Order: sequence, then structure tokens, then C-alpha cells
Amino acid sequence: MDVKLTSEQLLKSTKDTIAIFFLKDHIKTNEIISKFTPELKTLLQAVIGECEFTAEPDQCIPVHTKTNPRMILLVGCGEKAKFNHERARLALSTAIRTANSLNAKELSVSITVPETDSEDAVISLAETAHLCTYKFDTYKSEKKPLKLNSLILADAPEKDFKKLTQSLQVGNVLGSLTRKTRDLVNTPPDVCTPDYFADYAVKLGKEYGFKVTVFGKKELEKMNMQGILHVGAGGAHPPCLVTAEYKGGKGKKIAFVGKGVCFDSGGLDIKPANGMDTMKMDKAGACTVLHVLAGCAKLGLKGNYLAVMPLVENMPGNAAYKPGDLIVTRSKKTIEVLNTDAEGRVILSDALFYASEQKPDYIIDVATLTGACIVALGNSVAGLMGNNKELAEMLKSSAAKRYERVWEFPMDDDFYEMIKSDYADIKNVVSNTPGSGAGTITAAKFLEVFVNNTPWAHIDIAGPAWAVQEKGYLSTGATGFGMRMLLQTAIDFSG
Repeated sequence: MDVKLTSEQLLKSTKDTIAIFFLKDHIKTNEIISKFTPELKTLLQAVIGECEFTAEPDQCIPVHTKTNPRMILLVGCGEKAKFNHERARLALSTAIRTANSLNAKELSVSITVPETDSEDAVISLAETAHLCTYKFDTYKSEKKPLKLNSLILADAPEKDFKKLTQSLQVGNVLGSLTRKTRDLVNTPPDVCTPDYFADYAVKLGKEYGFKVTVFGKKELEKMNMQGILHVGAGGAHPPCLVTAEYKGGKGKKIAFVGKGVCFDSGGLDIKPANGMDTMKMDKAGACTVLHVLAGCAKLGLKGNYLAVMPLVENMPGNAAYKPGDLIVTRSKKTIEVLNTDAEGRVILSDALFYASEQKPDYIIDVATLTGACIVALGNSVAGLMGNNKELAEMLKSSAAKRYERVWEFPMDDDFYEMIKSDYADIKNVVSNTPGSGAGTITAAKFLEVFVNNTPWAHIDIAGPAWAVQEKGYLSTGATGFGMRMLLQTAIDFSG
């Protein structure tokens, strides 16, 4: 969808359709309506009364006029006290879907969003326009084209137009790259093998202007990436390690590391059949950090950004790694395998240590790592852990600014005691007995062993990486969770 910014007033910005956001507390005192002609005011007030418009979230009433614009959408946003970026995104999603269903070609909304800074409003609205129209229909024999093809963001003050144009670019980049992230996560496992992912990364690097390096199986053997090699041994498609690097001049060096299990059967400790079809989403971390790097390059951020993505299939083939295996990782630290379905942390052991060798100022890893995180936080909140308070606070600030919800877990030393092994340095799970506890935290303590004392944060996106049903700007399947938070963090580091 084409998203444009204009300084024109909302009422004059299009002849097609406009949407007006209402708070329950201010239906009769809406500032936008106060600027309308007496005839339109009378019409809208009559409709509000007759249709019992109460401005509940997701409530949307179309009003057909006999003038320009031809249609006005009254969109509910709920109570003022509960209004935030997310409510604005959901309100716009409702407006766009309604406008599209009523054959509108162009929709205009005001950037004067209640309780929201205009720059943040532009970013959120532009991003939402890309996301709420997303459908993974690549393999559909018949596709439904979108009728609505343009969103206008009106009422941009002339004095702020330059900086709001920059905000529009951020929103458009974020929205378009989140769509690409969703596409890659949603790509089925018979297509998106480690080699396919690597080829995709190379093409994306050429398109956005960053360097991509692919380390194949032979290179991994020379590099002693035994964590990656062991997990990938059971798959028909060999593992690889992909790195992407964007250099934007002087500034902090940030390494993003993303778990890339292109399909996770669980290996010899095989998963139940119910739900295994969604295990293409176990590469969501790698998909996210790759597109965050593309965003850094597209926005021309200052600083240096690295993405490290270990890519495997975790399958129970003839050469599959086994419970009881002892793995000597690149770091020389050793791992006792108790459960082959705890494979993400094993491949990340090599990836994190490799990232630390590049001497970054910070490492941030993103992974669909533990079901325990879903038990603790549900499907809409990510777990945050790490060894550096400053980095954790920055990530929480970025997440709050862009409304991606995270919750920080404790990382006390006694959790490390739970993963000590009798035969190796550490074991990849506490126990194979269900209910051993602290699964999300002990997985993070496992990862901490391999960051080589670099300031580091771990984000467990097992819950919010995947949507089981359509809601607002989320379609069923991959969500692209983490893009907002991490790109905002990179922008903040860029200064």
C-alpha cells in the first residue's frame, strides 16, 4: 500500500474516504469534527445518535455523504485512560479493512492521534498500513487483490513536515520489512531449507546494501562449530551459518544473533504430531535479525551492525545427534545433550561465541527458545534476560516506545547451578523430568556461558512470534515480533 504524508486538513485531503478516531470520553467534543462544515457536523451527530455509536474499540460506522469526501468512517478507540499506540494501530486496522470492504480506493486519517506524539503516530500508522493488509497467499491458486491502495496521513504541520517525513520513512521501512520477515517465517519447510535462507539473505543484502557471508558445512567443520553441526546432522539439508554486516561509520557495534531452525521435529526426542506443522516458525529469530539489519542499512544508521544466523533442520535422520552426546563447541566449552528438542540453545552456543569474537559493544539474541516462556507469559509477551542492566533498560524502553511487550526475568547465579553436568561443562536441559522448573531462565543461563562476558541480552519470542488467529494488524501465522523493538534500539544507538 502506498502511504503518503500531507499538510492538508483531513476533510480536504481526499475525495474518497476519511476515518475519524473517537475516544469514549470525547465523542461530542472531537477536535476533528469541530473543524467540519455545519452540514457535515449535523449529519455525523445524527448518525452518532441514531446508530448508538459509543466509541468501543473496533466499532466502525460508515457514513455516506453527498459531498467530498464520499464516505466518513467513525472508528471507536475506547477510553482515553487506556489509549496507546496499540489502540491506534487496531483502530486504523479496523478502518482500513472496512474501507477496503466498501470498495474505497483511498483512505485518509489525521496524524493528530489522541494521546500520541505526532512523530510516533506517523511511524505507527504507516507501519500498520503495511501490516494489516498482509496475507501469506504465495501458494494460493486464487488471490484477492486489495481494493484500497493508498493511505494519506493528513494534518501534518508545515513546520514539522521534514521530521515527519523522516518518521514516515521509518514507518514504511518497518512495515515493509516486517512483511518480508513474516513471509520468510511462513515459507514452508520443504522450501525454506538452510540453503534457501542463505540464498535469500544474499539477495536481500544486494537489494539493501549490506554484506552477507555464508559458511557451509565444510567451513563449519574448520571453524569447529560442532553445536551447529551436531544439531543439523539429522537433516537432509546441511546446516550453515550466515552473517550479515552493515557498516555505517563511527558508533557502537551491535551484534544481533537469531535462532534459525528451519524446521524443528524435535530430533530423536520427537515432538507430538499436534502442532508440529507450525515448527517452520522456529526460524523466526533468524528471520527477524536479518531484516533488522536490512532496516539499519535502508535508514542509513550510524554505527556498525552485525547479524549472525545459525541455520539447521532438527530431524531424526540416520546421523542425528543423540541424547548422551557430548559436544565440544567452538568456545571449547562442552555440552551434554539430555534432550535433542532443546536444540536452539545448542546452535546458539556457537553463534553467540562467534559473535563475541567480532568484539561488539553489545550482543542481542532473539529466539523462539522455550515453551516455558509461553507458560509464564502467554502468547503476546516476550521474555527478556541478560547480563547488562543498561542494555536491558534500553530494550525495555524501545519495546515500550513501539509497543512490543517484554518482561524481564531474574538471572541469579543459582539458576546456573541447575544446568551443571556430571560429564561436561553444562547440560542442555535441567532434566528430562517434566516440571523441573525455571526452563526459560536456565536456557538463558546456558546461553550466557557463550557470550564471553560481552554485554548481552536474550529475548525469548516463543509466544509472540506466531499468531494462532487473526486480530487487528496480525494475520494468522508469523507476526514479525521483535522488528519494532530491535530497529528502534538500533535507531537509539545510532543517535
